[in-house]
Amino acid sequence: MEDSKQPVVREVPCQSAHEFLDAISPRGRFFSQFAPDDWVFRGHGRNCFVLTPSALREDGITRLSEFCDLPEATMPGRLNIDQIWAEVKAIEKFFWLADTCGLPLPEDSQVLRMELAKVVQGISLRRALNASPGEPCSQEVISWPLRCSSYRLLSLIGLAQHYGVPTRLLDWTRSPLVAAYFAAKDALKVEGDTHDDERLAVWAMNRLTLREAWLHNAPDPGYPEVPILVTAPHAGNENLHAQQGLFVLVWVRRGFPPNETVISRPLDELSEWTRCWQGASVPVFYRMTLPRSEANELLYYLYKEGVSAAGLFPGYQGVVEAICEQNRCMQRRKRAQDQA
Repeated sequence: MEDSKQPVVREVPCQSAHEFLDAISPRGRFFSQFAPDDWVFRGHGRNCFVLTPSALREDGITRLSEFCDLPEATMPGRLNIDQIWAEVKAIEKFFWLADTCGLPLPEDSQVLRMELAKVVQGISLRRALNASPGEPCSQEVISWPLRCSSYRLLSLIGLAQHYGVPTRLLDWTRSPLVAAYFAAKDALKVEGDTHDDERLAVWAMNRLTLREAWLHNAPDPGYPEVPILVTAPHAGNENLHAQQGLFVLVWVRRGFPPNETVISRPLDELSEWTRCWQGASVPVFYRMTLPRSEANELLYYLYKEGVSAAGLFPGYQGVVEAICEQNRCMQRRKRAQDQA
């Protein structure tokens, strides 16, 4: 008899775009027995991509250095105090420039502005003291971005993340087709890269495990890192609404000792919070993969399903991008047919 126990991550390799779309479909064999909101999805052009938020990836750290004058450009050796200061300053600059330009900001109020100012001032002061010769270094841990009252900043951080500011939030979508679109689009960008993994991927994460982790693991000190689901207001954020976006944040119970080096583990490797789910009949994650050579066919079928840049990036620029995207897609299909 086949063992019904599932691993934390179940791999589902597919060989064709048709098979891939069947695998991620809410009507398919993996998800048909679940409610519509029981799973969230994330797409990547390379299946070797790990579930680490942008602020803690090397490319994100380099980008953070563009928001604030930090000499460090790579992860090794960076201290928590410097990393968090860079993240806080990036959010502060995003907030004030957007406000100066008259753009709406989620949950904006005097309370939010005072909270942001308090966080920036506190982190900046601690960083300055730690860098001063002869000053005793504070070892008091830093809780970021979720602490006493800074949950008020999460919607702002979500907005910033959605527009390219590196944060500790990891983007997900409620729609498997949206995730597939971004995976195919990303895969076509790296087409011909023979030195990288040759499959694209859509991750599916079981939201029931997040609820279970928060309800049962958050009060238990045996679980040092607990992921939580974060939503930001869709009103006023057309892209987030169109892409059915939401986020996951890993809450680190003990906080971050300021003078320790940054440590980041991918979401799927945080075994502590998945412990209670191991051995269940459903995995925490599915990872559906497809050869990158099928990325154009996947994009073609998604276009036929009405999933394109025109819908996911509302506005004239999205329309122009969709036209160009469709034309490139048809040209690639014609070349493939001519070569067959």
